[in-house]
Amino acid sequence: MEDSIRREILAIFRLSGYQLKSDAQKCLIEYMSAFDMADDRKNFINNVISVIQKLPMESCFLDEESLFIIIPANAAPKFSYDMDKKKFHLLPCTASNSVLSTGAEKEALYRNRFLLIYQRLLNHELFTVDEPSVFNAKKYQIRTVESLCGFQGSLKSTVIVGMMSQLKHHTFHLEDLTGDIEMNLTDTGFVSDSVLHATTIGFPPIESAEQSLNHLDNMDLFGGQKEIQELNLNELSQLEQTFEAMFIFLSDIFLDSSKVLKALNCLFDGFAENDPSQVLFFVFAGEFLSEYYGIQQASVLHDGFKALADIVANYPNLTKRAQFIFIPSSADATTIVTFCGCAIQIKSAKLYIGNESLSNSLFVSQNCCFSRRYCISNLSEQLLHAE
Repeated sequence: MEDSIRREILAIFRLSGYQLKSDAQKCLIEYMSAFDMADDRKNFINNVISVIQKLPMESCFLDEESLFIIIPANAAPKFSYDMDKKKFHLLPCTASNSVLSTGAEKEALYRNRFLLIYQRLLNHELFTVDEPSVFNAKKYQIRTVESLCGFQGSLKSTVIVGMMSQLKHHTFHLEDLTGDIEMNLTDTGFVSDSVLHATTIGFPPIESAEQSLNHLDNMDLFGGQKEIQELNLNELSQLEQTFEAMFIFLSDIFLDSSKVLKALNCLFDGFAENDPSQVLFFVFAGEFLSEYYGIQQASVLHDGFKALADIVANYPNLTKRAQFIFIPSSADATTIVTFCGCAIQIKSAKLYIGNESLSNSLFVSQNCCFSRRYCISNLSEQLLHAE
């Protein structure tokens, strides 16, 4: 059965101009075994090829890494919302994505963040144009700070979107991209002498994932794959539901604790005994040490990763199939509290990536995206460690 599936896969991929390496063959055979009918297997392979053809592949030789992609935060594309065209456009890539950027890039970051929130408000039901079905629903008007210049009187059902700041001592101002205006929070609902008397202050409403996907028109904001047509989305979403793959997420992996290492040993033993082929990813999120060791911090972390490597080496069947992903917290090495945590770059990480027991390991930034290229869904997890 397995040989016939392999021949079927290789034949169809060769007709499309692709060659599969051994690890990619094993990966597809495991998922193809879920289909009993030959037509279902053929349709699945054709869907896989149609998605791969839309990807920026560098070679016609496909391995398992070509089907899986993990995108760190600094490798994701950057978009900005165009207020005139009412759409997102891709920002040009800089020479290097440095954690410590220039002042102009910091200013652009806050401007793009404001535009991102602003476009969500424009799509919210409270601020959209009245439809016949919701004619009686209460609506609000969004105005800019610039439109309030020279205005005197009361504002009804009006929302001013901006950032509160203290430009002068004992006074608050509301800023947007058009200007700023002084705020008075003691009275309500009107503008007098270029001072906005606010009724209510609140955060923008939350937008659900379904609403975001409807407005983004299948645009991949995190990268890793090109835009996919709606037809492929419907077809591939049905195929995804037939698979029983597992992603194991664990946080606060204290490698300096014997109790934690013992528990990890039991965890690996349980998955190795059942069905190790079902586990795709082990995602370990920091903190990786239970306390601060001062100048011994790097040395203790080095010993912790060495102990973890020794444990994983006892389960070769599990390590051949699963990927081990390590995501640092703000307290781990090389991370900064105010920015996305970078990948751990200490000696232990570099040393044990090349070790046989951790050959499938990857050290990524604190924000990253897990994507299966042959499917249409992105598992985007922002594993921000809760302080």
